[in-house]
Amino acid sequence: MANITGLITVNSKQILEVDADPSTGLGAAASVGSLALFDDNGSAVIYIKSGSADTAWSAVSTVTTEEIQDAVGTILSNTANIDLTYDDSGNQISADLTNTSVAAGSYGASDSVSTFTVDAKGRLTSASSVSIDIVASQVSDFSSAADARISLQKGVANGIVPLDGNALIPSQYLPSYVDDVIEYANLAAFPATGSNGVIYVALDTNKTYRWSGSIYIEISPSEVTSVFGRSGAVTAQSGDYSASQITNTPSGSISATTVQAAIDELDAEKQPIDATLTALAAFNSNGILVQTAQDTFVSRNITNGTGITVTNGNGVAANPSIAISDTGVTAGSYGSASQVASISVNAQGQITSASNTSIAIASTQVTDFNEAAQDAVGAMVSTTASVALSYNDASNQLVAVVVQSGIDHGSISGLLDDDHSQYALLAGRSGGQSLTGGTAASNNLSLSSTSSATKGKINLGSSVAVDEANTRLGVGSSSPESLLHLQENNVKFNVSANSTTTAGAVNAVVTSISTTNNSVELVKIMVTGFRTNGANESVAYERTLRIKNSAGTVSLPTIQSDYTSEDPALSSANVTPIVNGSSVDIRVTGVASCDITWKVVINRMR
Repeated sequence: MANITGLITVNSKQILEVDADPSTGLGAAASVGSLALFDDNGSAVIYIKSGSADTAWSAVSTVTTEEIQDAVGTILSNTANIDLTYDDSGNQISADLTNTSVAAGSYGASDSVSTFTVDAKGRLTSASSVSIDIVASQVSDFSSAADARISLQKGVANGIVPLDGNALIPSQYLPSYVDDVIEYANLAAFPATGSNGVIYVALDTNKTYRWSGSIYIEISPSEVTSVFGRSGAVTAQSGDYSASQITNTPSGSISATTVQAAIDELDAEKQPIDATLTALAAFNSNGILVQTAQDTFVSRNITNGTGITVTNGNGVAANPSIAISDTGVTAGSYGSASQVASISVNAQGQITSASNTSIAIASTQVTDFNEAAQDAVGAMVSTTASVALSYNDASNQLVAVVVQSGIDHGSISGLLDDDHSQYALLAGRSGGQSLTGGTAASNNLSLSSTSSATKGKINLGSSVAVDEANTRLGVGSSSPESLLHLQENNVKFNVSANSTTTAGAVNAVVTSISTTNNSVELVKIMVTGFRTNGANESVAYERTLRIKNSAGTVSLPTIQSDYTSEDPALSSANVTPIVNGSSVDIRVTGVASCDITWKVVINRMR
C-alpha cells in the first residue's frame, strides 16, 4: 500500500505525493480526477484517479519530455515573493525574488542605526535609519559629564534655560510663540524643510510627526491592522486564499484560467502510455540523450579532439561548449605594407607561431624600378575642371593645358552687369525677361519642382500653384484640393479627377470633400456617369447640400436633390453624400460591377 507524503488540495481535487504505486491501495479518500506523483527510482510517474475504488489509479505520464516540460512551464505561477520564468529553448525554470518595498541604499551611520522588518522568508519588507537615542544608564560617565555640560550651557545662547527660585523659567528665556499644530493631506505634502516646535499631522493616516532637523519623525508610532487579521508586516500564508481565488495564466496548449480547469484540461489531453515513454522513464543516465533504435536510448558525451577543447561535454553542469584550443600565438594583426608576416602552421591548419619581419630590399632588386617609378608618377596625374594633365611615357614628360570651360565663373567680376541678355537672370531683370523652351517646331518648356522622386509645388506668385505630387492646379489657392481648384473670396470651384467603376463598386467613393473646424459650406455637386459597354447608358445628378463642422463634428443638416436623370438600365444608381470623420464622401451606390466613368464638378462657398 502507498503512503501519502505530501498533499495539495485545489477546489475538489487533490495533488498527492506518494511513496509507492497508488494502484496498490492508498488508504485515503481522493476524488475522481485527482493526481498522484510517485518517484520510481529517479523517474517521475503521474497517476490519475479514474474511479471511486481505492485502487482506481491509472498511470498517465505518457507524454514526451518536451510536453512534460511545456506543461510544467504552463502551470508555473508567480507568488508574492518569487517570479517564475520558464525558458522553453533551454528547458530551464528561472526563479527571481520579487522586489520588496524597501528602497535600495545604505542604512545606518555614525549618528543613526538601521531598523528593519523581516518576513517569514528572511526578506526585508521595510528599512529605515533612526537617530541613535540611548538612555543615560548606557553612558558610563553620564552624571559627571552631564553636570559639567549643564553648568557650561546654563543661561547661554543655544544652551540650557535655568530655573528661578520658584522652579519656574524666567520670562526673558521664554519665546514669543507657542507650539503650532499644522495639518496636511499626507506625509508627501509636508514642507521639504520643517520647523522646530511644530506638530505636523498627516490627515490620510491621522499620524503626527515632528521635525528632527533633517527628517520627519513619527510621534508614538504604532502598528495598525493590515490584512488577514494580522498587524504589522503581513505575508500571505497557507489558508489565506480559497481555491476559487487561485487563477492560471493561459499559455501554450492550456487555455484554462483557473488551476482546477487546467488540471481538467491536462486530464483530457493526456496521451496513452507506450514503449517509448516506458523506455524514457527507465532511462536515468547523465549526458546527452540519443535514440539509437526504436525505443532504445543511450547517453553520449562530447569529448576533446586534436585542437578542440570541450567543456561540459555531457551537458550536466551547463550547456556543452566547443572551442578551438589555444596555440600560444598572440592575437593580433600580422603583415602590412612594410612588413611580411612569418607563420608556422600545424597539421590542423592552426598557426602555432607568428611574427612580423620588416620588408627591406634595394632598388636594384626591382628589375624595372625606374620605369615603374615614372609610371607611378604618371598614374598619380589627375585632370581637374580647369587644368588637363597628361603624362608622356615615351619622353617621361608631364603636360598641363588650361581648360577654359572649367574656369570658375564665380570668381570672375562683372557678371552682375547684366550684359548677357541671352541668359536668364535669377535675381530678376529690369523691364522683365522671357523664357523660351526651344527654337524648333513643337519644342516644349518643362518646369519641375525638384529632381527628387518626391515632388513638391511649382508656385506662380502667391496664389497660383501646380501641385506635382497630387497632379492638381490651384488658381487663387496655393494648396489646391482637387484636379482644378479655382477660388476667390472664399468661393471655390473644384473639378475632381475621373473615377472609373470596374468591379464590385456598389458603394464607391467618387470624390471626398474635406472640412475645417467651426465652418459651414454651401456645396453644389454635379456628377455624370457614362457606361462604355456598347449600350452607352448614362446618368446625371445635381445635389445641393450644407456641410457644417462644429468643433470637429461634421453634419449634413440639408441635402437637396436638384436634378436626377438616368437611363433605365442604371435606374438603381444614386449619388449620396456620407459623413466620414472630418470629410464628406460623395458615394455612388446601387451600381453593379461594370465599366462606368464618373466625372464630378464641385462648387464650394464657405
